Amino acid sequence: MTQVIQNSDQCIADVAIQAVGSIDAAVGICLDNDLSITDEQLQPVEAGPVASAKIVEVLNINKPASSAGEIADGLGVWRVGLDFKVS
Repeated sequence: MTQVIQNSDQCIADVAIQAVGSIDAAVGICLDNDLSITDEQLQPVEAGPVASAKIVEVLNINKPASSAGEIADGLGVWRVGLDFKVS
């Protein structure tokens, strides 16, 4: 098994693809590491055997990251007349 550190902008699916080369490994990683598929775990996790060495090779250079960061919301970014109406 390979130990992988999840970056702050990665989800478990990103870790699975990066470490194993297959999205199918995401559930196994969660079960083996007592995680939920939606957890943001920043400690090393154990990943299973490599399914696609080429994918792992490419994604260890260009790490996948699904998170777009926080979406700005609230009065500071809303526009009068477009996002809300003043009566």
